[in-house]
Amino acid sequence: MINLLCTVRNCHKALQRAEKIFVCPLGHSFDISSRGYVNLLQPQDKRSLNPGDSKQAVVARHRLLMSGQDNRVADKIVEIIKDFNFENFPKILDVGCGEGFYLNSIMNKYSAYASGLDISVEAIDLASRYYKNATWIVTNADRFLPYPDKEFNIVMSITARKNPSEFKRVLLPEGYLLIVVPAPDDLIELRESIMEKGVLRDRSENTLELFNRDFVFLNLSTVKYQQHLNKDLLNDLLLTTYRGARHREKEKFDKLEEMTITFSRQIFCFRPK
Repeated sequence: MINLLCTVRNCHKALQRAEKIFVCPLGHSFDISSRGYVNLLQPQDKRSLNPGDSKQAVVARHRLLMSGQDNRVADKIVEIIKDFNFENFPKILDVGCGEGFYLNSIMNKYSAYASGLDISVEAIDLASRYYKNATWIVTNADRFLPYPDKEFNIVMSITARKNPSEFKRVLLPEGYLLIVVPAPDDLIELRESIMEKGVLRDRSENTLELFNRDFVFLNLSTVKYQQHLNKDLLNDLLLTTYRGARHREKEKFDKLEEMTITFSRQIFCFRPK
């Protein structure tokens, strides 16, 4: 069971389920959607009317992942978690979970309690449609994670939001943090074709520096592979990147018919200090 907290400002009291709502002792209530997810996002935590990924981007990412892209990353995360050797069912949180692919991959391998959160209603709606074995939450991970202190054995952020102090708060002292970021050569061919330069961007130093105060770095794994994508999958890939919205670069992309793309991820493993 995953415990939840009220996200109303200055409340943060425990939520209890009552039929089709969650309610806190002060009477703040949150509807449970027909698909089973809960929207805890507060008005002051929105930067736009519909924050997060659009339905178009969410569906494109789902198609891309269902094609097999990033299976190796999911498999590596499963392999890493296997070494943690938890005695009981662990609790796992995926921050910025998108449409739930990675969390579901873990749940298919391990008996665990899991929760995924994302600021995009479209992403959580799709996750709760396809994957019924987790607690799906809409909220802003940059502000407050709606869970009690020391709730989770594992917290993950897979090319998503990073909130070190909140990650530490909701992790058990003996828990693990997994941070996945694009490696320097990730999508290098696409960047060379569309941006006319393939600049390598190493995020390692920034990642280690960001988590240095609250966590102890354990190890780093790299997953790298190439995949040949046809025009449709290339289009899905572009839709999942922020650069996909830029008209000038979209014109260059439209000239591409197929391409072999490098997918490269770095997986950092930490423990709380």
